[in-house]
Amino acid sequence: MRVLITGGAGFIGSHVGRSLQERGDEVVVLDNFNDYYDPKLKRARLAYVLKPETPVLEVDIVNAEQVEQAVSEVAPDSVLHLAAWAGVRPSRAYPSIFAAANIQGTVNVFEACKRTGVTRLIFASSSSVYGPNAPVPSKESSAGDDQRSSYGVSKRAGELYAALYHRSDGLRVTCLRFFTVYGPWGRPDMAVWKFTDQILRDQPLTLYVRSDDGREVRRGFTEIRDVVSGTLAALDRDLPFAVLNLGSSDQVPLRRLVSALETALGKRANVEERILPSEEEIQTGADLTEAKALLEYAPTVQVEAGAQHFADWYLSKFLEHFPHGLAPSRFWD
Repeated sequence: MRVLITGGAGFIGSHVGRSLQERGDEVVVLDNFNDYYDPKLKRARLAYVLKPETPVLEVDIVNAEQVEQAVSEVAPDSVLHLAAWAGVRPSRAYPSIFAAANIQGTVNVFEACKRTGVTRLIFASSSSVYGPNAPVPSKESSAGDDQRSSYGVSKRAGELYAALYHRSDGLRVTCLRFFTVYGPWGRPDMAVWKFTDQILRDQPLTLYVRSDDGREVRRGFTEIRDVVSGTLAALDRDLPFAVLNLGSSDQVPLRRLVSALETALGKRANVEERILPSEEEIQTGADLTEAKALLEYAPTVQVEAGAQHFADWYLSKFLEHFPHGLAPSRFWD
């Protein structure tokens, strides 16, 4: 199977690409290497995670003509569409960028597949489509219009376009709602990475432990190995159309995550507790009934094991490649 991975230099894309290559599938990466975070990290991922002969197309999905040309030239059996701008807080400050990439860019990918005869797609959605007030654990039917961020809106719009292209043009699309994915070579703006960096540097660690009405903040942290297994299953099943949670049903209090990292790093954190910003979900956790039934998906990595896996990578591979850290991002702090 030949798979075109948009955003293939990203965290999830590179790991899924490696697993595809290890089982004998052909992978082509499409990425624009934007500066949401240091592009050098994306280059290092490609060099370390994927095979050196992996074809890489430097294309921005916002450019419809270039996307269609790339899909036409690659002629993939499946497209794994992961390219997106991610993050709840940055999306409020840069809504136009998020809308352009996540909505217009996604339409461009669907349209290119329709025009070139590619019928199998996996679309990366997000638990952010549930909004801050959805019941937890979240069922796929719970997503609605109660969005508090441009990111959540953009991912819900992508799902609706996926359904439209399925009904109108016969595209076979599985939308995967990822829940707080973490692991080696992850995104540096995510909690596990930021907390690790702050602990090691003896910097204050800001922990949003409660909402303004006193509810405890919990997250369905999902280790990358579980996400890879679920994504491969979605590629292999080739469902006509589906929207599925891909996460962990274990709702982890942030204090538990910090404790796991302290144990893995052998160092105490300097924690400063804060109230969660109103645009963010208070709790996230996936109802996995549908994913288990359709994909036989069953996550196995607990946050303690995942934290150790990440810390081992950070202390060895990351510090080896980036002894002075990454360049700061202008989009998040």
